[in-house]
Amino acid sequence: ELFATADGEVIVNLLAHKIFRAVRDESLVEGRLLLSDWLVILTSHYNHATGGARFDPDDTTPVDGAFTACVPLQAMPRL
Repeated sequence: ELFATADGEVIVNLLAHKIFRAVRDESLVEGRLLLSDWLVILTSHYNHATGGARFDPDDTTPVDGAFTACVPLQAMPRL
């Protein structure tokens, strides 16, 4: 339910400000790392919340990185 009520534009805007600040204060490399870390964590939490997270090494089910069940977040992988 939390992911279904998310506002994708607001999330992207807040993330952009955070990344721009990291680039300004640290470096472009730091901004890229922040974006990458943030997207990995979001994908992990989303898959865990929707039941897609599997911790079995033999499981070959793909991770839903496109947020197929959550329309507001579908713009995120295009970052």
